[in-house]
Amino acid sequence: ILPVLYNIAQSGRLSLDIIYGKTPSGEGLGEHLPFTHPNAHWIQVEARSSFGEKIGIHQKGILGYLIKTRPDAVWIGANPRSISFWGVLIVGRLLGIQVYARGHGLFKKEHVGIHYRLMYKIILLLSQTYVCYTPLVQKSLMPLIKDHKKLVVDFNTMHNQYPVSPEEKTGKEGGIFYIGRVRSGCGV
Repeated sequence: ILPVLYNIAQSGRLSLDIIYGKTPSGEGLGEHLPFTHPNAHWIQVEARSSFGEKIGIHQKGILGYLIKTRPDAVWIGANPRSISFWGVLIVGRLLGIQVYARGHGLFKKEHVGIHYRLMYKIILLLSQTYVCYTPLVQKSLMPLIKDHKKLVVDFNTMHNQYPVSPEEKTGKEGGIFYIGRVRSGCGV
């Protein structure tokens, strides 16, 4: 997502307010901002789990900021366990702010019960667009929505700004094998 945000800032067509919760050192953004740009403003908010880790994650100040600034659009991680996510969807709808939710959809669920289907139907209804990590995420949500154009794929992969074309390759190049989200304690 960072290359996408950087390219949006670089384009000069939008001013970005990027709101994020503080994460433990070594995870997520940590203590360092990934890039600086005059069109990108990083705003750190406190995240709380008022009702435990399963439900009720709340990022203090997001809804107030949304109401105060009334942006044209919001891009937010689609975390159904987050009270702030649901608040942004509802406030966005009430204020006419386009909300672009980005997430895994039902892809990670082995068995999808009626409550999950209903929950994602509501998310899709309240979102301007649901940005899917992969085509499989998109496929998992298609049965829940009539307008398939509301589902777009963002490809949850790293972006290589310096690709080597097939004609330039010799087969003897060294390379990097990247396994996503390598963090301390993961055993890799």
